[in-house]
Amino acid sequence: MTEIARRKDEHLDICLESPNTPSHATNGFERYRFVHNALPEVALKEIDLSTDFLGRMISAPIIVGAMTGGTDRAGEYNRRLARAAAECNIGMALGSQRAMLVDRGCAATFAVRKTVVELPLLIGNLGVSELSRGWSADDYRYLVDHIALDAIAFHTNPLQEAIQPKGDTDFRGIVEKLNSIRNIIQRPVILKEVGSGITRVVAERLRDRSIDAIEIAGVGGTSWALVEGRRSSDPLKQRLAETFAGWGTPTAEALVETHTACPLLPLIASGGIRTGLDIAKALRLGASAAAVARPLLVSADESVEAIIQFIETLIEELRLTCFLVGAKNIKDLKQVPFDTLS
Repeated sequence: MTEIARRKDEHLDICLESPNTPSHATNGFERYRFVHNALPEVALKEIDLSTDFLGRMISAPIIVGAMTGGTDRAGEYNRRLARAAAECNIGMALGSQRAMLVDRGCAATFAVRKTVVELPLLIGNLGVSELSRGWSADDYRYLVDHIALDAIAFHTNPLQEAIQPKGDTDFRGIVEKLNSIRNIIQRPVILKEVGSGITRVVAERLRDRSIDAIEIAGVGGTSWALVEGRRSSDPLKQRLAETFAGWGTPTAEALVETHTACPLLPLIASGGIRTGLDIAKALRLGASAAAVARPLLVSADESVEAIIQFIETLIEELRLTCFLVGAKNIKDLKQVPFDTLS
């Protein structure tokens, strides 16, 4: 087993054992409340949640969040997640595909469309630090074409890399490299965080760049500082992980800041999204879709049916929210009254 493969399986074990969320950290959505509409003037069964995201129509603005790939075990999880996403007609994001660049033999663990051809939206994933490693244009096209991706997310994770054993902590020149990658891969490019949030300062730097969407990934979900701290045998790394476990901006706050800076750019809300009500609040704050990861990983460890049940619950919670505020579709939901709590 390669070092990357070992790390991927360790990540799975740690994430399945515990949420790895600091006890004091929340996603920030508790600060917001929809105004109840006692006379909604809509029929629950006729509410339309369908969404066009990056040119792909999905039945609800929900994406299976980026999680894994690169090992046989990870490949099985990805196939289960893809089957469930296809059944519910929602999007799916893959875990980091760096393993494919190091060992092309593991490509099958990401190639879910070879068995689930009806998957409506598939998003790839690569760390921004890989843009400085000298991979060729053919390497990038291989990641996209071999897996039949509709888009690719480049994740930025400086905190995780700083705590991860042998992590890559040189982030110089990343913005300019991101600006040129879209012409190479000929697919929409998404920039995503992994749990500390994208905020106004970064969003403003990206506004006029070749970025097609941003995934917020704020504080409130899995802390990858804690995950890497649990993997490390170095007492200093463990201490750093505990100190910086809640570092960053809660998802709701990061979403508001990024939407203000880039009002026309599609945004994916992630980071502690656990219910359809969370998703509804994220959409009202400016998101185009929401991504859910760990709860679906826990379900994937059980069965495809468990994943489908969880996704269907999210969809019905989102639908009920629309009903209770009198929104017949997602466009209406984005305009209903919304309170900020003190």
